[in-house]
Amino acid sequence: MIKLNSLLVLLLSFIASFSFGQEGNAFIQNYSPKIEGTDGKNTAITQGGNGVMYFANSRGIITYDGVKWGFVNTPGTPFTLATDVTSGKVYVGCKGDFGYLKIEETGEEIYESISDDGDDFGEITKIVTSNDNVFFYSRRIVYQYEIDDDDDVNDWEAKEGDSFTGLFIHGNNIYVNTNQSGLQKLTEDGLKPLSNGKKFGGAEIVCSINLSKEKTLICTSENKCFEYDGKIFSPFYIEAIDYLKESHIVSGVIVTKNVLSLGTVTGGCVLIDIKTRKTKNIINYQTGLPDDEVFALSNDNTGGLWIAHEYGISRVDFELPVTSLSTYNGLKGNLISSAESKGKVYVATTVGVFQLAKLSAGEVARFTKQGGGRGGKVGKFFSKIFVSKKKRKANEDAAQVSFYALQSVRYGYKPVSGIDEKCRELLPYKGMMLAATNSGLYSINGLYASTVIKDSYIHFIYQSQHNSSQFYVGTDKGLVTINYNGGWKVDSEVKGIKRPIFSITEDGTKHLWLGGENEVIRVVLMQDGKLGEHKSYAIESNFSEKITVRSIKSAPMFFSHLGVYNYSKDDDELFLNEELSERFKKSSMIFSKDGYTWLYNGLKWKGYSETAKGKDREADYLNVVNNILDIFVDKNNDCWVVDKNNRFYKVKANAKRLEDKSFYLTTREVKGGNNDLLNLGDVVLTYDNSAVRFTFTSPFYLNEKGTEYQYYLDGVMDEWSEWGNNAIVDFPYLPEGDYELQIRAKNVFGEIANGRTIEIAIVPPFYRRWWFYLLEIIFISGLLFGSIMLNANEESTALSKTLTFLTFIVIYKMLATIIKYTFGSSFFFDLIVSVVLAVLVHKAEDKLIEYGKSENASKMKKQIAQWWDSSAMKKYALVTKNKLIKRP
Repeated sequence: MIKLNSLLVLLLSFIASFSFGQEGNAFIQNYSPKIEGTDGKNTAITQGGNGVMYFANSRGIITYDGVKWGFVNTPGTPFTLATDVTSGKVYVGCKGDFGYLKIEETGEEIYESISDDGDDFGEITKIVTSNDNVFFYSRRIVYQYEIDDDDDVNDWEAKEGDSFTGLFIHGNNIYVNTNQSGLQKLTEDGLKPLSNGKKFGGAEIVCSINLSKEKTLICTSENKCFEYDGKIFSPFYIEAIDYLKESHIVSGVIVTKNVLSLGTVTGGCVLIDIKTRKTKNIINYQTGLPDDEVFALSNDNTGGLWIAHEYGISRVDFELPVTSLSTYNGLKGNLISSAESKGKVYVATTVGVFQLAKLSAGEVARFTKQGGGRGGKVGKFFSKIFVSKKKRKANEDAAQVSFYALQSVRYGYKPVSGIDEKCRELLPYKGMMLAATNSGLYSINGLYASTVIKDSYIHFIYQSQHNSSQFYVGTDKGLVTINYNGGWKVDSEVKGIKRPIFSITEDGTKHLWLGGENEVIRVVLMQDGKLGEHKSYAIESNFSEKITVRSIKSAPMFFSHLGVYNYSKDDDELFLNEELSERFKKSSMIFSKDGYTWLYNGLKWKGYSETAKGKDREADYLNVVNNILDIFVDKNNDCWVVDKNNRFYKVKANAKRLEDKSFYLTTREVKGGNNDLLNLGDVVLTYDNSAVRFTFTSPFYLNEKGTEYQYYLDGVMDEWSEWGNNAIVDFPYLPEGDYELQIRAKNVFGEIANGRTIEIAIVPPFYRRWWFYLLEIIFISGLLFGSIMLNANEESTALSKTLTFLTFIVIYKMLATIIKYTFGSSFFFDLIVSVVLAVLVHKAEDKLIEYGKSENASKMKKQIAQWWDSSAMKKYALVTKNKLIKRP
């Protein structure tokens, strides 16, 4: 038994030497789409040409565009998905049906079947595209369709008593595996057996990956991998082959140009360097994946790896210079802050301090057991090494777990002995670490802590700028100074300051500033480093608040929820800096313990130095982390970040972000007032149903919750709206008229994508359309003309007055309507308008009657009569009248 355990530990230690180190694990985003009627079984993933991600769920197709989760119904359970790279069309293989996803003019996606209803082909489980053709694979038959017109070109059936067991593409050729005959090539004349393909008979091809134009990787159900060059199948030797054999390969995909990922049943995903065949990373339960059973894999156009598992969907980004350190085992309590010094990383939590350290094989096994690791079915590996059947079983379970864990875990967190309470701050000094806790100040060396100040509530630690071995400590009872000279010594307590000190800073070497409760204290620094007289400055507030004092480029600044304050040396008082208070809020600032004040300017984080000679720091990729709680910057300019969700990251600040051209903005959906879908083009609505809602999307899958949107409606708004996370623009009512809607999106890196300008037309009712006004003008002109003619005839006075009255009533109503819809309407406004119009119309009526009786009107009437008598119009009228009389 002793020899057995010794050999096991030796073997596991050897395996551990190939594991990964302190850099952390890949950045993982986990999703749990809550769509009614769906379950956690997603068997295929693809990204459409529109950037949307599609997931084949057992109930239908789940969609995700970075903003909204959606669902597309299918006639049966979908098993596979594939995207044609040229058209961007997404093909779907279902139980008893196959087709593609069609995008309607309204943006709604529907499933369009192209299979024949009479065919009984079972389940379509694989789709590949090649040379403008798409191939649908089932165990019984393979169909070939043209992509452009979806016409059936050819099909190949398995022989009676045989079945297909896999399909892959190499170059321009399609190959199918059969249970009895092995690999065969699909040709127009039928199936053509390969001379060296019989060895695949009885096995199933679980995945195939095009490594290059010349080589294709094939993985079988026997956990064997081969490289095919069009002629020869060569074994593809992988460093992690033993891990893959025990975990069972089920899927694979190219992640980046030189890296492939193999998904397994019990061991998550293994990342492999294509050239060296060495393991680059393992993504499993131990390294942050919610579950080890992988259902499907796919990548997106920015290099992210999507993984479907029982607990939802995860996206892993291996190129991102942000790694996770909170997935290692051993951390307890809620994370507060972190610090790094000379390669040693410490994390402060609500229950103590923990060091990220290398683990032995025994420690890995213990941590894995405590962390609830999911080892899976890995017993076969050890059954091949040890022959004692009775003794082997007792150790097999532990061996399985250790083997699984040591492939992916090498580091873990170890508690620092001597601290078992809340630690709020860590400050490195000469390879040691000062820790501020609820019960005192401690000095940490390795995994052991010794007391510097005991029985005191420590709020803040500050290292002097003029004497690096001197520290100022803010406690619940005042200010304490300590020094280090081969050992720690409490120097003195400042007399007269017997109240809590929450923050400390210097303005060069003249004054020490202390942040208290609703006050700031200025202390004079003597030349010998000792403290002189002090003065208090109140910040009036109705609420009790801890004031944060900071020095930015040697200038003291004071932060409260009321705003940002500066000190006026001339007036010897604090004053509110309204400009900075407007731009920055205390809740959105990070006050690092290393002397940097981090501010977000709307595009990126920037750390402002404490000293005038200090170098300000920028970190493009800090934007990836939400709800940052604490930032520590080491000597390499890397940021160690703790967020409010109890996660811990390392961000390489020197990594510069290149503009992502794949980030774009498009309209996802337009709905009218009745919640009906409208076409995605320009919008035309009627005046009585002018409500409209736009939903936009920007398929960007890196902290997409941080993507913000802004819009401007020309004709209504004077300026752009504020940036916000809501991708919906809602207009409950728009007056009649023409508008232009502009929209843009900004991702977490500050990159801005502009959407197309959308024309919106709100059509007025027919009685306020231009052509109706034209008819009114013609009609009114006719009435006016008739009224003038009748008024010129003294015998038609009564009729002319009636016609004149009717004319001015029509004019009055038309003017009243125009004024109402131009300037609005109210009771008093309408009353005044009515009175004014009545007076004007009455005056105009009198003038018109007077003009009708004038000599000028009589002359005009005679001229019209003469024109009528001499015109062809009269002759035509007489001829027409005679014809009507003579008609029998």
